[in-house]
Amino acid sequence: MKRVSVVVVAPARQRAICRSALGGSASVVIAGEGRRVTEALELVTRHRPAVVVLGSTPGRMASPLVIAALRQRSPGTRVILLTVGLAREVAALEAASRGAHGCLVEPSDCAFLGKAVGAVAVGEAWFPRCIAPEIVRRLVAREGAAALGGAR
Repeated sequence: MKRVSVVVVAPARQRAICRSALGGSASVVIAGEGRRVTEALELVTRHRPAVVVLGSTPGRMASPLVIAALRQRSPGTRVILLTVGLAREVAALEAASRGAHGCLVEPSDCAFLGKAVGAVAVGEAWFPRCIAPEIVRRLVAREGAAALGGAR
């Protein structure tokens, strides 16, 4: 079985949570860890991981520019945001709008980190089912706006 490589970029507490959640997995290996965006870019360039777990501080989430920069450095790499201090649905919708492939809210969702990494690594998304209708609504609205803008 091929192991999924992961880079974790987060504050120390969240890195420890990720090590604990992923450490016992035979299918996931943490290829590198960091705490700053500059470290994230360097680690992604060096390791080309399947997944980056990008942590946050309470009430703050990685910007779309950070996610875009990570994906530009390694186009095949997918991003899971680990959030704290936000309601689950709000955090997941915000993560999706920023370009993340998944979102886990600490501490309640951390037990699912291994499953989320595996799913995201093979191209699936990892968001709460309850927000799926809102994501679809936003995509349809975006498509409609693009069609109207292109018809002028």
